[in-house]
Amino acid sequence: MKELLERIPRKYRVGSLEHPPGFLPATAVRTASDWLASDECRLSILGPDTASGKSSLAACVMRSAIERRGIAARWVHASDLVPDHEDRAAANAAIEAVREAPLVVVDGIGKEFGGERPESFSVEVHKRWMMRLFTRIHESDKQRFVLTFDIDGPAIVAYYDASVARRVAPKDPKTVITLRRTSDLELAEMPTRRAR
Repeated sequence: MKELLERIPRKYRVGSLEHPPGFLPATAVRTASDWLASDECRLSILGPDTASGKSSLAACVMRSAIERRGIAARWVHASDLVPDHEDRAAANAAIEAVREAPLVVVDGIGKEFGGERPESFSVEVHKRWMMRLFTRIHESDKQRFVLTFDIDGPAIVAYYDASVARRVAPKDPKTVITLRRTSDLELAEMPTRRAR
């Protein structure tokens, strides 16, 4: 189990759904917990703000899946699924790793575009590689996916298209969580919850 937990990036190993970090909204934690207990295939965590808790919530889901259910989960950064210039081997290896795990967290979808305009050539190249992942997600009936997006619904449509947005980020409150950055003032006013 320790080896599986070490797949979670170190900076996000701060809690689980049972003992979440205090900055995560209780409704988001409850929705994620309900999703993990369900048979739904995808959980999408949206939020264009950096430091809104998307990756932390995904890490809590992954940790709980490993600890409560013994699921061999895998963490993949979206940028690892897109080849760096001509290095397609690394991206292919990352996509193969996605195929093998029963639960996969794909973190940072949208970051791979690096602020490029949706119609740019580099976005088109990245889009083709990410579409391989989205096709895998859409066709899978045995795997479960937690997807964190650094872009929101309209940007998903702009960078990909409406069919991708409907498949990976449907407007379903049971499978989509939208987070926004919490200000320092709001954090100071929140009751603290202890993380494990």
